[in-house]
Amino acid sequence: LQQGAVAAELMAWQREGGHLRAVTDAALAGAARRPGSAIERLRRQLHRKDSWVADDEAFAAAVEHVRQELVEGLLAMPFDGSIEAEQYVARFSARWTTRFVDAITVVAEPDVRSGHVLLAPAQWHEVQVLKFVHHRFVLARPDLALHQRGQARLLGTLVEALWEWLLDPEEESRLPRRLHDLVELAEAELHPRTPDRIGRARGRAIVDFVAQLTDGQAVAMLDALSGRSGALWTDAFVL
Repeated sequence: LQQGAVAAELMAWQREGGHLRAVTDAALAGAARRPGSAIERLRRQLHRKDSWVADDEAFAAAVEHVRQELVEGLLAMPFDGSIEAEQYVARFSARWTTRFVDAITVVAEPDVRSGHVLLAPAQWHEVQVLKFVHHRFVLARPDLALHQRGQARLLGTLVEALWEWLLDPEEESRLPRRLHDLVELAEAELHPRTPDRIGRARGRAIVDFVAQLTDGQAVAMLDALSGRSGALWTDAFVL
């Protein structure tokens, strides 16, 4: 998390909240890069989806609390891997965990979009703001997206390569034993009258096989299957 980016978003909304509330949804969507507009969209979304608990005063208080604790607190101290920095993060996490646990209540007749176990309104709004910060400033980062898209493409290519191997009748006897066993297990779990039973079993087996691989094993296996690696596969656990 970058302190400057988070601070700019939260403080811009606090400073220009009155103006942002008066902006139409279309105009707000067109100003997506303007600091404060994203969290204003969150406020409106909460009113649309969770009107049973959404409250503007509680939302504003949550933004202020997150700003103080996160922006001026945790993010103000650069994390350098030291024991002091780790202890500071641990205290931050413990403080928030205690705050949320203490705010849990049980309701006999909850709203249809809620449940019997609830957070108090103040803490509920704080959770929404924290989730917003995590999604916008962590999950939506271009560098993380680049990494995730690369992983997705690698996994997709690996699945296709294994599928082609499974469909090759001349190579059936040389399939990895683990993959062969997974196909048999998947077939046994499907009803005999299941449409395309063999195809479904093979697909399930490949997904299970790939899911058991570490990142390094997946990369190495794709390199071997695509001919980019001249070394023999030596990981007997996978095969």
